[in-house]
Amino acid sequence: MTRTTPLATLLALLLLCLATTGCSKLEVDSDADSTGATDGETATNIPTDTLSVAEALALEGGEDIVVCGYIVGYISSTSISSFMPGVPTDKNNTNLVLADDPGTQEYDQILPVKLEAGSSFRTDWNLRLRPELLGRRVYVFAELLSPYFGRTGITRIVDIRLADTEDESEKTPNEPGLDSGGERVDEGR
Repeated sequence: MTRTTPLATLLALLLLCLATTGCSKLEVDSDADSTGATDGETATNIPTDTLSVAEALALEGGEDIVVCGYIVGYISSTSISSFMPGVPTDKNNTNLVLADDPGTQEYDQILPVKLEAGSSFRTDWNLRLRPELLGRRVYVFAELLSPYFGRTGITRIVDIRLADTEDESEKTPNEPGLDSGGERVDEGR
């Protein structure tokens, strides 16, 4: 009996949504693992209609999109002008900030990403808990692009994947059954 993982189900739903919204067809290698990688390759089946941060900022809203950018910091208060490059030191953050350039420090060039309360994204992608994610290039699969901190932002995440993973053994933090160090913990500790 084959058991479907929550990640596989989520990816299947994402593909179905993309297929029904007029996006270009995705080719999926039947030998690919859950990240799309085959035999030592990194994930390559990212949709061709991926948006840059600048392109996402130009939109006033949208559904079922993929944005690629670098994690450059977080918003420390209730306004986009409270953008803080770097890692928070005093409390866990509830958001990430993406930019097209990893050295961006201007708040007019950033896209805030909400890490929803109670979601695995808030724990797995929280910069205070995972400071090594700062400066990493990621793909954010978004269910919804809408106003956030007074500007366009991602308010509902479907998935986040590292875009610059070169080592097949390096997994994205929210892969089911792996802890943040990549150690298998299916049965708990």
